[in-house]
Formats: sequence, structure tokens, C-alpha cells
Amino acid sequence: MGIVVKTYGNNNGRTLDVNIFVRAEEKGNDQTTVEGDCWVTLYTAPLDSRIINVRPGGPSLLSETITKQGDISYPRGEGEIAKNFIVFSDRDGDDAEIYTRVEVDELEITLEKR
Repeated sequence: MGIVVKTYGNNNGRTLDVNIFVRAEEKGNDQTTVEGDCWVTLYTAPLDSRIINVRPGGPSLLSETITKQGDISYPRGEGEIAKNFIVFSDRDGDDAEIYTRVEVDELEITLEKR
């Protein structure tokens, strides 16, 4: 199974939002594909404050071919917004959308506000 995961932040000055995108595709059998994304608001500044800087600024990206089943941990490098992705891969006989999912573990963000 091939999987792509991308996580990145969006700072509009008032809120810090994070987008998590996942695409999983079976390479054999019936080649089912599942894809989706979601936005999560991690922080909203008080009315008298604005977010002026967010670190790290770079996205986290994972592109892998998964050859085993179960949960697999993928630690990320320095400078990425996510510190770890946990991929729950396909089980025998299941289509990609039945069991495959990703958890983003340990988001590490530093906010500078005024």
C-alpha cells in the first residue's frame, strides 16, 4: 500500500490552523484508494493579541510504501510541525478505506504573539 501524509499550518494572525491530508492506495488486489483532509484550529489569539510568528514553519510530509500490517510509527525530523505520524495500515482482505488511518502525534509549535 502506498500512503502520502502532509501536515501544515496556516497562520492568519488570529488563529493557527493545521491541515492534515492523507491519501492511501492499495498497490495490489482491487487497488482501492482513500483520500481526505481536515482542518483543526490549534490556537485562537485573545481579542487584543495577534500571532506574529509560528515555528517551525515547514510542513511535515510522509510518502511511503507500506509492506506490513498494523500500526507503524514514522518519526519526523527537526523543523517539521509534526514530530511523529502513526499509520494504521490495511489488514488482510480489507479495502484501503476500511482500516487505514493516520494519527498525528506530538505537534510541536511555538507561537510568538503581541
